[in-house]
Amino acid sequence: MKPITRRRFLAVAGTTIGASLLACGGLATFGLRAPNSLPPAKLNCGKEEKMEGKILVAYASKSGTTAEIAETIGQALCEAGLPTDVMKARDVKSLAPYRAVVLGGAVRMARLLPDVTKFAKRHAKSLAALPTAYFSVSLTAADATEEAAKTLPGYLQPLREIKAPVKEGAFAGAVIMNRLEPIMRWMLSKSNDGKLTECDHRDWDAIRAWAGDLAVTLARV
Repeated sequence: MKPITRRRFLAVAGTTIGASLLACGGLATFGLRAPNSLPPAKLNCGKEEKMEGKILVAYASKSGTTAEIAETIGQALCEAGLPTDVMKARDVKSLAPYRAVVLGGAVRMARLLPDVTKFAKRHAKSLAALPTAYFSVSLTAADATEEAAKTLPGYLQPLREIKAPVKEGAFAGAVIMNRLEPIMRWMLSKSNDGKLTECDHRDWDAIRAWAGDLAVTLARV
């Protein structure tokens, strides 16, 4: 069996550009720190507030790295005084309790994970009446090139076609070997140059800043 190339892996992993992104030489390539204290998998704050005043952060994640971004966004909204729930998109049954939605997920095969678009379609009528923000998580976002900048907006286009957002974000992701599905770990092991390694491009300060700006927007609507 032929070794898998970086180009082929990147296509399967969700980006077809910036092949050097995975040649990280280990975690925290840019010296970025992980959150000091990540909230629980299902964040729920502001229980004392009326349910109709809550914000929902709904996400889809494969290895958990995008879930941590969603949780950090939720935590920032909580700290800004906005009662917030953070839930997997597939677990959300109704948007009736919420006054705004933040929806996002990881990118695989150059597309958002299916649970994200399924959520938007399933709740399209409710979203039409709610302020909504979107975010994507991909290795493409770590590539500071003109080609990457042109590619990133396309990931959220299926959501824009359902509901125009009040804010968008494109966050760089991570590859953490022991969190990957077996098939992905196998593909990495078949790299023909040994350069497909772990990396973590997530910029927690930038993520929190984005969420802080969003909190200001949502407080006004």
